[in-house]
Amino acid sequence: MKFRLPLGLLTAITAAMATCAIAESNILTEDTIISGQSSAIMDANSDSLSYTSASSSDKKDLTITGATTRLYYLGQDKNLSFEGLDTFSLKDNQAVTDEDGLIRGNKNGNGTISISGNNSVLIDNNDTVSTGSNMYGGVLRSYLVDLKIDNNTKIDITGNNYSSTFSDGTKTQSNTYGGAIYFTGGSTFSMSNNGDINISGNSITPVITQTNYGPRGATAHGGAIDIGTSSTVVWDTNSSLTISNNLASGYQARGGALHAKSQISISNTTGTISFSGNKATSEYSTAFGGAISLEGSGSVLFQDNDIVEFNNNEASGKAYSYNDPAAGGGAIHGINGTSYLFTNNDEVNFTGNIASNPSGKAVGGAIYATSTGSNVLIANNTKVTFSNNGVVATSGSYAYGGAIYSRGGVNLRNNDSVLFEKNFEKTGDTYRLRSIHAKSYSSSDKAVDLSLSAADKGNITIKDSIIVSGNLNLNENYEDKTQNGTIIFTAASTEDDLNAIIAANTAEGEQVRTATADEIEASRTSSISGTVTLNAGTLSLQDGAIFKATELIIATGATLEIKTTARDNEVLLLFGDAEGDSLLETTLDANLYMADNSVLKLAGTTLNMNGKDVVMGDNVNIIVSDDMVEDDESITLFSGVNNILDENGEAITTITVNGVATEYSVEGDNIVISGMPVPEPATTTMSLLALAALAARRRRK
Repeated sequence: MKFRLPLGLLTAITAAMATCAIAESNILTEDTIISGQSSAIMDANSDSLSYTSASSSDKKDLTITGATTRLYYLGQDKNLSFEGLDTFSLKDNQAVTDEDGLIRGNKNGNGTISISGNNSVLIDNNDTVSTGSNMYGGVLRSYLVDLKIDNNTKIDITGNNYSSTFSDGTKTQSNTYGGAIYFTGGSTFSMSNNGDINISGNSITPVITQTNYGPRGATAHGGAIDIGTSSTVVWDTNSSLTISNNLASGYQARGGALHAKSQISISNTTGTISFSGNKATSEYSTAFGGAISLEGSGSVLFQDNDIVEFNNNEASGKAYSYNDPAAGGGAIHGINGTSYLFTNNDEVNFTGNIASNPSGKAVGGAIYATSTGSNVLIANNTKVTFSNNGVVATSGSYAYGGAIYSRGGVNLRNNDSVLFEKNFEKTGDTYRLRSIHAKSYSSSDKAVDLSLSAADKGNITIKDSIIVSGNLNLNENYEDKTQNGTIIFTAASTEDDLNAIIAANTAEGEQVRTATADEIEASRTSSISGTVTLNAGTLSLQDGAIFKATELIIATGATLEIKTTARDNEVLLLFGDAEGDSLLETTLDANLYMADNSVLKLAGTTLNMNGKDVVMGDNVNIIVSDDMVEDDESITLFSGVNNILDENGEAITTITVNGVATEYSVEGDNIVISGMPVPEPATTTMSLLALAALAARRRRK
């Protein structure tokens, strides 16, 4: 049987509570509905208040619905709790308040709001309207009050909307934070040891003020949740976390689902963490972080989770009046010292995220790291994928970074497997495949470096191109771990992938075109302005990839591989000033340095150097595949080069090919050897013995 408290009785209880010296406990013996409340149940003068079931073995429901005002306002050192219930529902309320939603933990409160130990928590379809110029938390606002949402079997925070009526022709609405929850002030927000958590369909939509100067309005921060400064946020050991279809929409927008200036840790989730379909949008100005936006000292740590995925999130802005993009970070955005850390997860996936601007500039289809102080580190994960992310500037001057745009620190380190594919940039009607753009959009900013490294026996595969304005460091040691994996640039699927992207983005009813030759070549051309250093492991250029840089250094023990699976697909290693030369030029204007005891593998193709030097240290071994033998038994190792130099700049006449000292000849601009070198019998025997020993070790495991 449901127990319904009449409005008159609730008012009397509230008045009595205001003078009560001890905490009020509502111990439920029956399912209870509090309905139609038009005055506060708990105000700043009330004592602490709790709701719980009389029996832990027979938990009761509590439903709060139909309210038209703020219900709970914690005074100093006061607590509010909803604990030990079967279902706690806060739903279908339509509150009109000055600047926050249904529950307010007051400034300097120093108390606790606890929603814990319930079988189900449902915070659904609450529609709050702010009448003032500030908006803080459409359902719950906590300032210097701890917030605990722990040990619940199931949590749904869904369909809550926070809007405003504020409109002033001389002023603009100021602070608008958190469509469902706003938390700040240095206390702790814990959401841990729960079952499945669903935070979906929430929104924050402040009014856009029309002034004599045109539309003006507040930034919409966090469609579902906003976390202010100095707070500690811990989401640990939950079954799953779904954050989907939340919206931040205002004059400016930040964080379609989550906006933060604090430290957030999301760890040990046994199921999937999914941010999907979230959107930050502005019809007048900037929009950043379709799913998450960080500012100030904000950080988010995703650690020791099963799967972390960002799918189909969007940041959509309009033309901006300054020399900056109006949209960035379809999935995540960080500015001024913020950090995103993805470590020790099984999978990290960014798929289908978009940053778009119909009339201006846009950057970072999945990730936008806006300054050198903003850091994105993706390290020690099993599998990482960036796929089908895009940046679209329909009529703007640029669209940079289909997957990642970085003006500072973005590092991928010690992951077992990383894949970039079908990430694109669209400027006007022109497409190109490009995963990473590590470069400032301002010519006055310093160059941006990039570090990529693959774990031992791991790999990074880039099917799109990249742009780096500084140096590119490959397979540097990371946390005392040697990075001996393989980094692959391949254009094997460039034309097919580009045509698929164009088709997918062609409006219904319009004729689908195919990619132009210029679009295809731009899509397979990676350009690095500075030095590329391969510190260990293998750099493999495959199937038509074009790789431009000032110089490439292959360190001692490292391997450069030039590989094709189709004999007529020539792989070009190009060097040049990536800022000054056309990306389509096939011109080598710097040298290749092979350090002592490094390796060059040629599999099915020659290495085209286009007129510049090849410099080799001692004991460099060139390994040539059998399929490179021509009909006349000669093999072209290099084209576009007329000699090979030692480290003193002097021509050498003998090189090591397949472990054999071999003289080469120069035919035009080609370095040619006659026949396939065959190792001495002793060398062959030693190799067979090594293989036998390896097989024996494997059998003993």
